[in-house]
Amino acid sequence: MNKLITEAEGAKIAGVFKYILEASESILIDHGHVITGQIIKNKKFFADNGHKDFEKLEYYLGSAISSLVDNKVIEGIKDINTDENLVFKKINELSDKEKLILAECIIKHFEYSNIRGMQKAFNIFGGDK
Repeated sequence: MNKLITEAEGAKIAGVFKYILEASESILIDHGHVITGQIIKNKKFFADNGHKDFEKLEYYLGSAISSLVDNKVIEGIKDINTDENLVFKKINELSDKEKLILAECIIKHFEYSNIRGMQKAFNIFGGDK
């Protein structure tokens, strides 16, 4: 798949990602598995585009979605969206290509947050000398 996207697609993906980030803690924790399922609903499309180990992808994306709760606290993001059905609706408005890119963005955000956390810990314990 060509992962080049139009400006409109990028804005749409960013809007849904922001919408997920603003979801309440209970949605991210209690319904994170449903959000994961909504994003990676078309397993064949994901497999055809390089995500062959579906269980690993599902686990990793679910972990990334759950970790958004901690990141929201750190980044000061407010719980604006409290209706899980609206979150699911926003996700389902995306094409398979957009969902794939959204999943990769959420995972990259998770990885970046982990690296940032490790760097802070490294600096706290004198690693910056």
